[in-house]
Formats: sequence, structure tokens, C-alpha cells
Amino acid sequence: PVNGARALSRYVGSELVLDGLKKLSVETAKALGRFQGNLRLNGITSLTAETAAGLARNQQRLSLNGLTELTTEVARSLAQHTGRLTLEGITSLSPEAAKALVPHSGRISLRGITQCSPETALALADHRGQLNLNGLLECDEALAEALAQHAGPLSLNGIRSLTKEAAAALAQQKGRKLALAGLVEISQEAIQSLAQFDGELALNRVVEISDVTAEALAKHRGGVLSLYGLRKLSAKAASSLMYHVRPLLVQPDIAAYMESSWREQKRRANRDRS
Repeated sequence: PVNGARALSRYVGSELVLDGLKKLSVETAKALGRFQGNLRLNGITSLTAETAAGLARNQQRLSLNGLTELTTEVARSLAQHTGRLTLEGITSLSPEAAKALVPHSGRISLRGITQCSPETALALADHRGQLNLNGLLECDEALAEALAQHAGPLSLNGIRSLTKEAAAALAQQKGRKLALAGLVEISQEAIQSLAQFDGELALNRVVEISDVTAEALAKHRGGVLSLYGLRKLSAKAASSLMYHVRPLLVQPDIAAYMESSWREQKRRANRDRS
């Protein structure tokens, strides 16, 4: 098996898929860790700190979605990995394991976690790469305050509802991107708070916005604003959104409605002045 792994590590393709592999020796892990492309080992259900360290030599995407638990020791070994790390089978994470994982310098995906304590979130917040927690279903104010300490891109696309207090807390997050594309139950006040986020903002399931909310979103200065789900807005709101200074992503018919509303507003303003 070790010789086979060494041979596979010299494979020149972009990805090596070994999801059928169930166990790894330290020697095999070290050999596979030398592979220069993406490495998928989603059949592995447990690792020792030593085998994890061997795999961490890989510098591309390392997928270990078969793991359901992550000890502090294994997390510390995986933190040496410098590429994208996907651990989507992990359903819970202790603050200690989260803290051990923090030195990882790339993107971490923990989509299997559906609930997270503020303590664990606060530990993860020290990670400086992109953090994917798309499995989270709820986020109260305490959790939002902890997650807001994270200074990298943050993806929370599984959250369906958010209070205005939690939204205000998340808006303070200092990452370059905040993805809340799953939000469907959110007040206009909460959206207005999120508009203050200083980075790319994704709210792709927001269907309706008020005139006041449109004015707040138009003042968003963080970068791309994604509102692909937007369907209901007045002509005044549509015109207001035209003043968003960075790329605004909406459906083509909404974009056309925005432009026509803005042009009509201009015509009326010119008519009133004359």
C-alpha cells in the first residue's frame, strides 16, 4: 500500500480521488501528502495525529468529509495544511479543537456543524482564512457577536432567519465577504443593519425590500451586493438601488426595472425644475 501511495503521489493530474480508502498508515499518509493536486479521502472515518500530519503536507484541497469527530490533537496536525480543508462530516467541535485548528492558513469548510456554541465560534474567529459554516441553522445575538470577531470571509448560507440584534452584530464583522444567501425570514430593520457591513454581502433569498431598506442598501460601500432573489420593490426603491456604487447582482428583469425607474425619476425631476 505504501508503494502504491508513493506511485499515486507522482500522478500529474489535478485531483486524486480515493474515497474508497478506509484506513491509512502513517507511511501511506505521508506518501499521499506529497501529491501536488487536490486530494479526496472521504472514506476515512478516523485519523491519528500522525496520519493527519502526513496528509497535511498536501498543499491543495484536502477533503476528509468522512470524519465525524475531530480531536484537539488531530486538529493541531491538520492546522499545518496550507490549502483548502473540507471537514464536512464533523457535526460538533469543541472550543479546544477549534482553537487547535485556527493556525490553518487556508479555507476551512465545516458545513456539517448545525449548532455552534459562542465559545467555539470565538475560538474559530482567530482563523484568518475563509470560514464556511453553511450548516448552521440558527444564529442568535451571542453567536453573532462571536462570529463577528472573525476577520476573514465568512459563509453562513444555512441560516434562515436573523433578528435585527444579530444582524447588527454580524455587520461589525471585519472580513471581506459575508454570505447569508439562505436568509428568508428577516425584518427590514435587520437588512438595514446588514447594509452597514464593510465587505461583499450576499442576501440572495431576500424577496422584498422597502423604500427605506433600498436607501440603506444603496449606501453599502463594501463591494459586491448580491440580491438575486429580489422580486418585490417599488419604483422608488428600484431607483434608489441604482446609486449603489459597486456591482449589484440582481435578476435581469429587476435590473431593467431599476434602470427604467431611475430614468423616470430623472425625467420627473427635470420636468419639475423647468
